[in-house]
Amino acid sequence: MTRSRTMPNPPGHAGSVAFPWLPAMQAPTIEAALRDVDSPKVRFRRDAAFALRDAAGEQSGAAVAALRKLLDDADAVVRALALESLGVRRETDALEAVLRKVDDPDEAVRAAAVEAAAALVEEPGRLLPLVRHEKPDVRAAACEVLAERGGSDVEQALAAALEDEVAEVRATAAAMLGWWYPGRRPAELRRALEDPDAVVRLAAADGLAWAGDDSGREVLLRIVRGGVRDEVWERAFARLARVARSEDAPLLAANGRWPTGRRRRLLALAGLARLGDESARFHLRKWLSHRDPQRRGEALLAVGLAGAAEFQPEIEQELGRPESPLFPAAVYAAIQLAEPSLAPVLVRTARAAADRAVFEELAAAAADLVRVLGDRAPADLAALAEAEFEARGADGEDGAEPEPADG
Repeated sequence: MTRSRTMPNPPGHAGSVAFPWLPAMQAPTIEAALRDVDSPKVRFRRDAAFALRDAAGEQSGAAVAALRKLLDDADAVVRALALESLGVRRETDALEAVLRKVDDPDEAVRAAAVEAAAALVEEPGRLLPLVRHEKPDVRAAACEVLAERGGSDVEQALAAALEDEVAEVRATAAAMLGWWYPGRRPAELRRALEDPDAVVRLAAADGLAWAGDDSGREVLLRIVRGGVRDEVWERAFARLARVARSEDAPLLAANGRWPTGRRRRLLALAGLARLGDESARFHLRKWLSHRDPQRRGEALLAVGLAGAAEFQPEIEQELGRPESPLFPAAVYAAIQLAEPSLAPVLVRTARAAADRAVFEELAAAAADLVRVLGDRAPADLAALAEAEFEARGADGEDGAEPEPADG
């Protein structure tokens, strides 16, 4: 779905592209990045393509020119990072150059081009032709980014994409319709339940179940009760944990004890907790207070996916600590939980953020929640979704106020 609904940690992170051990604070200066654009060493060009997104003031023009040059670099990662940086910078004048990279020979670059183009266009209609692109990965990526922008034309394009010849595109279209347009296209999604591809059927069932349609829940149950325990089964079980009813408790309980895999066990416990099982709640609280941050993060993800709202305070606690290793998991869990009452902590953390990446992650999460919540979205959450990052001043006060973007 959106970038914030996948585990945040974009491939363009300066410390993970060339030097996995290099902290982000040691990324090259803008001056060094401008020099490194012409470096014979690919790792320097990769770092430069990432670092130049932060160029400001007098360096902006040179940075944009350098990023445009890197769009034609021999290294695919450099090209993808340059596209990503142009999108982050909202360099609308670079739109045509970005759109040309949709035909790049590398799939990751094509995906980055679609993402960047979505950040640069004012009207989503400009991207509608990409839903009919000759490359199926481009069509699928276009379905994702267009769904986030919304609109009746986009909704119609997604419904039409359910008839695409490639299963990946049909699955993406079904998932996007289910998440962004819940309850709006039940007839099309019910037809997709009969799709020959299991992933498409799962996406359609997920969307219908999310909107409270029993036909979706029944398909999820059918997959979990009778399917091979493959990736489709695991995803179906994760979604079932959110929509399970009291009569499904034995099925959840059977998967909630050792030696079941940890992720499945946590999802089962979260689903049972949502249904009021006190034993499951007790065990989940133990996981959420575990000394291992990875286990705590997995528990946060599980309660978010299962919609276990009683654990919202634990999610809010980590949302207020961007420096915590659990922060990305908390953001993901908050989006999945989709509760309007999460707005105050998201806005408060964004206002205090001195780091652009943190602010933009929170703003993206707010945008996701606004679309999902619809009329239930609080006004301050909607303002954060449209806000632009404002660097912390020299006095250290008011790091990043969510100011509405121009236009």
